Order: sequence, then structure tokens, then C-alpha cells
Amino acid sequence: MSLESRNILNEQIKNIFAPILRADGFKGSGRTFRRVRGELIHVVNIQNYRYGGMFAVNLGVNLTFLLDSIGKQVDVKNITEPLCEFRRRMTNGVTDQWWSYKDNFKSIHKAVSDMIKVYENCGRKQLETFRYYPQDFAFVDVNYLKSDYIDFGGFWNTRVRYALTFALIRQYENNFNEAIEFAEYGLEILGQATGLRKYFEKIISDCKLSK
Repeated sequence: MSLESRNILNEQIKNIFAPILRADGFKGSGRTFRRVRGELIHVVNIQNYRYGGMFAVNLGVNLTFLLDSIGKQVDVKNITEPLCEFRRRMTNGVTDQWWSYKDNFKSIHKAVSDMIKVYENCGRKQLETFRYYPQDFAFVDVNYLKSDYIDFGGFWNTRVRYALTFALIRQYENNFNEAIEFAEYGLEILGQATGLRKYFEKIISDCKLSK
């Protein structure tokens, strides 16, 4: 992608997509925008294809009191989509969706306009999978994570990350018994994610002291 095309794309995001996001309660600039609703954080990120000529829109969801995906306390003002525990690609179907464009204003404007239609028709609803905390997280228990069918509206993470996420959520809610159940399940399925062991063990230890 040429520098001129990059600049045109950035301007189109700024001029015709960012105002829509801001009207929906998002703040941000450039390619990343964030919306905070109480403890809930929504992230929208526009990702360039590495070789240029295409872009996609990534959606992320996290909670303010959770660790981010690399184990640090969430920075609400700067969290990016890769650091969110719940992530997905915005799409109007079930497949990965990218918008292609050529090296000219007309093509880039059309691609961004088409993307905006998908945001308005699908992206908003996809983010609303997690509309409220704690209501939209309350139905999950350990048996749900053990089941063959886990559905978070297209948002995805590994099963062991889900175990950690919901252990931390239940600990925050002072539901120590369920927090321990999630943490113990996480240890059972740890596999190669050995770096998470210390977090599960700490949750179990802290929750037992708090009971």
C-alpha cells in the first residue's frame, strides 16, 4: 500500500467512520476506538492486511477489573483489541471478512462505506453480545465450559483462557466457590499454557482465604 493510499484510508476512517463510532459512545483516534460502559470495555480496531490493499475490522471485549491477555492490569484508555479476552472479526456472515481496495480515493471510499454498512447492520449487534455486566456473563459455569458447544456470539478464546477469565470474574464478584471451580478446571486443562498456572493457583489460594 502506498503512502498516499494509507493517508486516504486514514482520512476516510477519520471522516466517515469515526463520527459513527463516536455517536455510539466510542472514543479514540487513528485505527482504534474504545467504549466503556461501567465495567465493560468494547474495542473496535481497523487492521491493515500486511501486504496492503485490504483491511478488516476487529472487535474486542474486556472488563475493567480483569487482567489483559498478557497478564497486566487493564489500561482502560489504551487497551487494544489483541489484549482483550473476547475477540472476533466483524463480518456479515460466518467467514472472515476483508475489504479490498485499489490505490485511489474512489476505491478506498467505497471500501470504507461498505464496511460501515456491515458495522451498522452487524457489528453493533456483535458487540451487543456483551452489552451489560454482570448480566451477560452470569450464565457461564464450569459445566458450560466443559460442554461441546460454547457460544459467545462469535467472540473467541481458548478454553483455558475462558477458565481464567471467569475465575477472575467470579472472584471479583465474591463468588469464591465458583472462582475456585473455574481455577481448578483451568489447571486440569492447562496443557502447554503453563504460564497461567501461577494465576490459577493464586486465585485458589486467595479465594480460600476469603471464604
